[in-house]
Amino acid sequence: MQLDVYGYVVETLYLAHQSGVARCGDTAVLHQRLVEHLAERWQMPDEGIWEVRGERRHFVHSKVMAWAVVDRTIRLVEAGALDAGLCALMELREAIRHEVCTRGFEPV
Repeated sequence: MQLDVYGYVVETLYLAHQSGVARCGDTAVLHQRLVEHLAERWQMPDEGIWEVRGERRHFVHSKVMAWAVVDRTIRLVEAGALDAGLCALMELREAIRHEVCTRGFEPV
């Protein structure tokens, strides 16, 4: 499992919208399912971008990319390009941000 991949896909969808590429119903359904899937799994350890050997771990990069999924989805909802629950998304974005900012580093 690599959580960062969701970020790359949703960022691509966001950039496509920003570039004027028309969205279709299938894309909206895919986007919604990706966000729902991520919302259920973002707190789980994963293999990370480098697919390290051994047990799954928590990687800051994976968490940041999970944050990007939610942030770009919020931007698309605010732009009227996607229909999703904005309040729940904003809460999820904040939860991921908090996790990264409080646990994503080792104090010196």
